[in-house]
Amino acid sequence: MGNQDQVSVETPLSVGVCQNQFVAGGTGTYITTTITKRKGMLVVSYDTSGGLTQWHVYIWDDIGLAWIDITNPPHVHMDNSTGGEAHLIMVNNSGHVWFNDLYPKKANWMGQAVSGTGAAITENPTGTNAEINLATGTTTTGYAEIYQGGASIDFADYMRWTSVFKFTTSPWNNILVRFGCGVEGINAATDNNNKIGIEWCDSQATANFYTLSANGTTRSLVDSGVAFTAGSSQGIRMIYFPASKAQYKFSNGTIYDKTGVLPAGVATWSRQFTYGVKNNNGGSANRDLQVRSTFLVGQANNSAFVGTG
Repeated sequence: MGNQDQVSVETPLSVGVCQNQFVAGGTGTYITTTITKRKGMLVVSYDTSGGLTQWHVYIWDDIGLAWIDITNPPHVHMDNSTGGEAHLIMVNNSGHVWFNDLYPKKANWMGQAVSGTGAAITENPTGTNAEINLATGTTTTGYAEIYQGGASIDFADYMRWTSVFKFTTSPWNNILVRFGCGVEGINAATDNNNKIGIEWCDSQATANFYTLSANGTTRSLVDSGVAFTAGSSQGIRMIYFPASKAQYKFSNGTIYDKTGVLPAGVATWSRQFTYGVKNNNGGSANRDLQVRSTFLVGQANNSAFVGTG
């Protein structure tokens, strides 16, 4: 029944009364333009017309004069009375992988590698931004990388990573940059192992972020159309929708959906997340990649992690 004021037993069962006492249904346009709106009325929309969402339930706000979507109402977990105990979420989802390096330190990364004169990994915990600085040095093949390993990310489930970083040098010639979940080491040969990340090298046509993915058979690089910017922080949030898309949101507000060549298995266990920068094609100038924060959450591969689900 609707949440309307009580109707007297003597009230005739008109169309309006029936709509008021039960959940009414109709097209979105009918609900928003034709139906007589009453306080607390519940409706369900049969389509997406009228600005409503198909099969969602709405209640009429007689003060705000608007339909309020109550299909998935928000809730919190501040105490037992507001959504249940928060720790039970963690208990019942023990197979989730969390990596949260919002205050970056070298010690938080299990793998670190450098090669070449002046190549280095240093940390700067002071100043405006804390950061881990990856420097290629001045050797033509010099590089620096950090990476985190652990339980393999399962791409059959939703996952997300967020990265904040800064490039200190330009122009973008003679450089290779690569970071993301499951991506290869910066000095390793490319492969088709499952991954989602970002890559750019001076062989690309434009100095833009190229979305990187592989599905075990094919490796794909696609231009996002969003340019590198030297000298200021940039961020990327990637949300993976299994078998549907990898959605990249850049700090300038651009959203790019990658729908082809999506990972279909698990990420390499030793490469949950990787950052690397390398001198490329004969370049010998030092290049810096500053890592300012990293966040990764996903589902561990069930066959390798006991207690998931």
